[in-house]
Amino acid sequence: MGLSYALAVTVYEVAISMIFACGGGIVLDLGHPGRWFRPFGSGGNLDDRLLKPSVVDYLIRNRHSCVLWNAIPRDWDDPVAGLIVRWSNAQSLPWTLMVVHDLPTGAMDHLEHILDRTDALGARFHQDFPPDCVPIRAGGIVLPIQNYVSSTEESVRP
Repeated sequence: MGLSYALAVTVYEVAISMIFACGGGIVLDLGHPGRWFRPFGSGGNLDDRLLKPSVVDYLIRNRHSCVLWNAIPRDWDDPVAGLIVRWSNAQSLPWTLMVVHDLPTGAMDHLEHILDRTDALGARFHQDFPPDCVPIRAGGIVLPIQNYVSSTEESVRP
């Protein structure tokens, strides 16, 4: 019984550390009922490496919303041209949600130009998210998530 308790605490601690540690995800609690969580995608991965079962349990229990993305800028690889090209390609989507990283890669030096260019093309900017990018909303699973959740708590898959 002691071992089960210790394991449960460890799994819970893994979930907490993934959610609140730097690089584990971003939680914004700005008084918004969504309590947004964006998991760390390790290069934009949208597969079963994205979430651990304990993280999903934590998000549900604490009524968080999980927001994903549908466009990957890869701005960490090519902060200048890559971001511009990928932003242009993402315009084919009806509602693009792209995570742009504010890392010191040089990508932010071009953000104003990219936003101005996108605006000139008639894009609309929203403070909400495409419904198909929010599989967990206020603690409720609203879209299938099995493709994003690891079948084991500790994954060693690269």
